[in-house]
This record gives sequence, C-alpha cells and structure tokens, in this order.
Amino acid sequence: MEKSGRITYCDTRDMFRLLGEVRERGDQPLEWRLHMVRGLQKLLNAKVSGACELPTPLDFYKRAPVGVVDIGYDSEQIRRHYFEYVYNNPGCAGDPVVPLFGPYFTSQKPFTLLRTDVIADEEWYKSEHAQKRMRPCDMDSYVTSVYPVPHMHCWHFISMSRPWGASRFEGRDKKLLHRFHLELGRLWSRRYPDKSRGMEEASPRLRQTYDRLLAGDGEKQIARRLQLSQHTVHHYVTAVYKYMKVSSRAELVSEARTRRRPDFRPRLSSELERGFVHTGALVVLSIIALLCAILPALFSAS
Repeated sequence: MEKSGRITYCDTRDMFRLLGEVRERGDQPLEWRLHMVRGLQKLLNAKVSGACELPTPLDFYKRAPVGVVDIGYDSEQIRRHYFEYVYNNPGCAGDPVVPLFGPYFTSQKPFTLLRTDVIADEEWYKSEHAQKRMRPCDMDSYVTSVYPVPHMHCWHFISMSRPWGASRFEGRDKKLLHRFHLELGRLWSRRYPDKSRGMEEASPRLRQTYDRLLAGDGEKQIARRLQLSQHTVHHYVTAVYKYMKVSSRAELVSEARTRRRPDFRPRLSSELERGFVHTGALVVLSIIALLCAILPALFSAS
C-alpha cells in the first residue's frame, strides 16, 4: 500500500471514520486531539506522536503552545531523556532541519512534510540531533503536518514518528495525513459548511453510478446491478469523476463526505479564554521533530 503512494478507498473510509469520531468529541480540545493522535497512529503505523496549537504571530521563544498532546514513548524515563536533552541544549543549534523549515511558514498555507523532504539521510544520520536526541528516544522517520487557522490566531500541528530503523513514512502516509488535516481544517473554515453542488443536478444514471461507487461497488458490480455493459458503466464512472472534479474513487468519497458533513466541528483550545496547556508535556515532543529543536526556550518560560 505504501509503495504505490496512493490513498486507497479503505484509507479514505478509515480517515473519515476517525474524522467523525473527532467531531463527536468536539467540545473538549484535549479529548478530541488525543483520540485523533491515537487514531492516526493506527492509520500510519506510527509510534511517538503528538499534536498542538501554536498561537500567532509565531514566536517559538515567547509564546507557549496550547492543547498539547504527545504519546507513544516506551517509558517515562525515555520521555525524560527527550526533555533533558532539550533543556541541556538551548536552541539545539545542532538540528540540521531547523534552517530548512522556515520558508514553509511564509506561504500561510497548509503543508505536510516527510523528514526526507527537507534533509538527506547522510546529513541527518551524522547529526548530533539525530544520534543524541532522536535515537535514544527510538524516533527516526517522521511526517509533520501544519494547518494555519488565521481567523482563530493559531497554527495546528500534527506529527507522527516511527521507531529508529523501522520502515520510513512514504508518499501514501504523507498524502493521507495531509488529506486528513485538510478535512479537519475545513471544519474551522469561515466558509463552513461547504454548499458547493453535489450530484443533485446530474442525470439519473450518473446519480445511480455515483451512489454505487460510494457504496463500494466496482465497475463490474455496478454493471450487474444496473444491467448495463461494463463499457457503458466505465463511461458513467468517468463522467461522475469529471462532474465532481476528482480523479479516483478515494477522492470521490472524500469529496462527497466533505460536501455533506454536519454543521459541527471540534473546538480549538485557542478559542477558549485561556486555552489548555498539557502540563505534563511542556515540549511538543516529536510534534515537529524539525521544530521542537527551537521550542525549549518557549517552554522554559512557562
């Protein structure tokens, strides 16, 4: 699945199931965020993982993150090692990723990055940061997703890591996390809910084909159900994709779910008067392995 780099129908189904569960816990930021991180751990086969919000304007040295959730350490001792390394190395100047990450924030757009997107293996594995900070904590490959929510004055972060020496995150993982974060972010959009057209104005045959695709049928099954040739059904499927402006069934399911989602969304900690700070995790652990190197001063101020 990962080698293809494509998001499958099952991926999309599981992603939207998790998104629905997150919405159900929407009134409690720490509750829905913890459930989200645990769900994404399963979807992406991740270990140490976390999520939080950082207030805007971004100032990693003076403004503390809120709603911090971080899980997946083997033990509290390993977690302490992670924090102690940060506190004993102010600024973590040895992190080779930090100088490469800044430009992605200037666009003010959502982005998702693999560690390999910003630094080559050779430079990463010879760095002190990787060997003395990440390796003892059994953290290696990671994928980080960032979503700006300017009208709520924050950035939302999600980061997943895998154990040292385990298989890397690849294209499918990056796309799935990015798609999940986009769908989650749309729930915070000022334009929510999306009132763009669905299939209401399409022909009856297109609507039937659309409904069967969402039900999970393949073209052969649709042909049998509608008593049409497979060639004709293929033509209808192509027309449905064009009508909905998608290129695959996974994208079709995603788009359909997005357009008919209920008017409900998970609340951000930044919306609350004081927000929430996870006092047991004053560093956003792997929350952005690339950013956590410059967070220590901000946490020590707390």
